[in-house]
Amino acid sequence: MFVNCRFFSIAAVMSLFLLMSFPVAAQESSPQDIKDAELEKAVEAYLKVVDIGETFQESIQGVEDQSKRAELQEKANKEMTTAIEDTGLDIESYNSIIAQVRSDSDTRDRFYEKLEKFE
Repeated sequence: MFVNCRFFSIAAVMSLFLLMSFPVAAQESSPQDIKDAELEKAVEAYLKVVDIGETFQESIQGVEDQSKRAELQEKANKEMTTAIEDTGLDIESYNSIIAQVRSDSDTRDRFYEKLEKFE
C-alpha cells in the first residue's frame, strides 16, 4: 500500500518536471505491450526520478527568489534526464511507459510488482 501512495504522490512531481519539459508522444487508445526489461528500466528510472524530485522539493523550501527556484528546477530536470537515460531509456519511452502505468491497470500491476523488488 505504501508503494501505491508513494507512486501517486510523486506522480505530480514527475509530471511537473518531465512532462512539462519534454514532448509526450501521442497516446494510443490501446495499451502497448511493454517488455519486462523495458518496464524494469522504467522502474529503475522512476526510483531515481523520485529521489531527485524529493531532493528538489527539499532544496526549494524557503527559496523565494524566482530565478534561484528556476535554476534549481533546471538542475533537477537535467539530473532526471540523465538518470532516465542512464537506465537505457530515452525520455519519450520513459514518459510513454509511465503514462501507460497510470492509465492501464495490467501495466500498473506489473510496474508495482517490479517496484517492490527494487525497494
